[in-house]
Amino acid sequence: MAIWLLIITGLPVQAQVVLERSVLSPFALEGAAGGQIISSTAGQPDYSTLSNAPVFFTQGFEQPLDKVPLVFHVDTIFNQCTGLFEFTITGLSGCVTSADAFIRWNNAPGDTVFTAPLPQVLLSIAGPVGCYASVSVDASEASETDAECIITFYSFISPNGDGMNDAWVIEGIDAPRYGRNVVRIIGRWGQEVWSAVDYNNSSRVWAGQDAQGQDLPDGTYFYHVTIDEAVYQGYIELQR
Repeated sequence: MAIWLLIITGLPVQAQVVLERSVLSPFALEGAAGGQIISSTAGQPDYSTLSNAPVFFTQGFEQPLDKVPLVFHVDTIFNQCTGLFEFTITGLSGCVTSADAFIRWNNAPGDTVFTAPLPQVLLSIAGPVGCYASVSVDASEASETDAECIITFYSFISPNGDGMNDAWVIEGIDAPRYGRNVVRIIGRWGQEVWSAVDYNNSSRVWAGQDAQGQDLPDGTYFYHVTIDEAVYQGYIELQR
């Protein structure tokens, strides 16, 4: 697992606040009695004009704001199952936290976890008070996950156009670690009604139609799936 430790100083939008000096008479306010006193701020000591009215004037001080570091890690791995690089931001602290951070991956809004087909990504993190960091992350040397890709066959589809279960998704079948696959859909009388080579859940996916693209009637169908030398069989309920 490759670990990036970045400590980047977030510069405020305005490094200091400057007010032009002015001269205020202690008698500028009608009926006010007051005088000049010496006061100090968190920045540069200067003087203020104070009256006994509920008015307080601070003149011409310069107060530099402290720089607060932006700290975070980026953990990278290569997922053999999906064939994607996974980037995870951890330990976000300093001038921004995970609660108020605005994260962009490759110039698109994102979250603390990002996946990409290529190992190089551009990460930007922004927060309040001008806190900002931008860095290119390279996962070329990322460690590989040893988790097995699990093939999951579901037993129900309802291709009615409502966006739920409209096609038969075989979870994990498009993993790069698996070779050529052949999917066959069998009717109740044992006849093949649909088939595909290199089933991928998108351009080659069964949505309750026959080989000619006609809708099949509701009922029970059976699948016969070959992946490399392994064979998987079961049933699918089709209901619109």
